[in-house]
Amino acid sequence: MSYLLLTIVPAMLFLSKRCHQAYQGFTWDFAKTVYRDFATYEKPRDEKGKAD
Repeated sequence: MSYLLLTIVPAMLFLSKRCHQAYQGFTWDFAKTVYRDFATYEKPRDEKGKAD
């Protein structure tokens, strides 16, 4: 039983580290994308060419 735990624990630590790194990469890319979209956003214009 203890040998099973000795093999599972390092594998789970490795997998959790990989998942955490993927999560950090995703959150960084998501934040950059939202910021870029917000920075280039233009208000819609009406028929006269004025912004709301």
